[in-house]
Amino acid sequence: MTYFVMAGPFVKIGFTRNLVKRVAALQAHCPYRVVDVRVTDKITEKEAHRKAILIARSQGEWFQINRALMEWIDSIPHIRPAYEKRTNGRLKILSQPSIEKLMEAAVPAEGGVA
Repeated sequence: MTYFVMAGPFVKIGFTRNLVKRVAALQAHCPYRVVDVRVTDKITEKEAHRKAILIARSQGEWFQINRALMEWIDSIPHIRPAYEKRTNGRLKILSQPSIEKLMEAAVPAEGGVA
């Protein structure tokens, strides 16, 4: 799945099969706290990078957050948050089975719209 991790003034765009481990690794090496995580299987990482580079300055796979970038991310088909917010304000990344159910629920029924 393609993920979008928001931390400080940046968005990290990447691909993973295990979001929990990936976000934990990013958080361990990032000076900013991860504040939002979204996932989709409707756009590839490469497509996301191509589009994001037109909208925001980047340092590798990290893009500077701006309004246009966030509006584009919000407009991606079937983009979903991949976390629950804890009472202490920190994020709990959903388990892989939970994310897979979330993604399945995003797929419209025959002739329907999700």
